[in-house]
Amino acid sequence: MRDIDYQVAAGVKGTDFYGINWDFSSNFGRDEVRYNETTSLNASLGTCKPTDFYIGSLASSEWTTNFDLSRNFDIGLSAGAALRRRRRGVSTEPVHYRCR
Repeated sequence: MRDIDYQVAAGVKGTDFYGINWDFSSNFGRDEVRYNETTSLNASLGTCKPTDFYIGSLASSEWTTNFDLSRNFDIGLSAGAALRRRRRGVSTEPVHYRCR
């Protein structure tokens, strides 16, 4: 099994833009796991018995972006928005159940 993970984040923040405070940030992360078999024996395949092969992989990623505005009044006022995008994927390799 091989696991690859990473995340990147960045943001900027400002104050007193015509009395409005603002904050913008974005981050991205990805995770991928690859599976390999190295100790297999499938007797039903007869003489065609692969003992090591790539099984497949699982992957997911997420990207989130935020933008917030705020302004001080007697009661306070703020607004914000967020955008999130998620992806997931699975890939397999059929070689582990067929002869080459």
